[in-house]
Amino acid sequence: MTVPADARARAVAAVRAGMGYRAAGAIVGVTGPSVLRWCLAADAAAREAPAGAAPPPAPAPPPAPVDVAPPPRTALEATQRQMARLDALADSASAAGHHEAAVSATRNSALLAPVLARLEKGREDDRDHVRYSRAEIAEALAGLRARVAALLERPLLCAECGRKLSVAWSATPHTHEEQGDPQ
Repeated sequence: MTVPADARARAVAAVRAGMGYRAAGAIVGVTGPSVLRWCLAADAAAREAPAGAAPPPAPAPPPAPVDVAPPPRTALEATQRQMARLDALADSASAAGHHEAAVSATRNSALLAPVLARLEKGREDDRDHVRYSRAEIAEALAGLRARVAALLERPLLCAECGRKLSVAWSATPHTHEEQGDPQ
């Protein structure tokens, strides 16, 4: 979070008027240590600047990064993206001196870590499975039932007679009644 220069100046002016750091920070919505750093920076800038010189302009905040990534398709992608955002927020808040925001972002990222681990484990488990639709399973079962029924309709014969019968049935498309079934 970047605090505008005019808000910083109001907080520094409030401290110079005798208000405490915490109370001055409450005016602009930051912590007391942030106001203390601003006051120290303003004092150092006043010592370095020649007499009568205008204070240096506040640096422009860096442009906010534009997230052009497509929306996440899965919960895993959304969680990974959220953790990356939280880590970036923690880094930028820490660099800007907003330690409470940095701690909050780090805590939220840590809370997402077990969720991410579970989602990644689930994705790995999905790679070891083969999935069939109910229609495919029903079709396969019907085919198996038809084969078993065909085998059960066949007469029980000795090995030699069974071989002769199988050869006879495979040679012509007729049923076994027409072939003179040896029973």
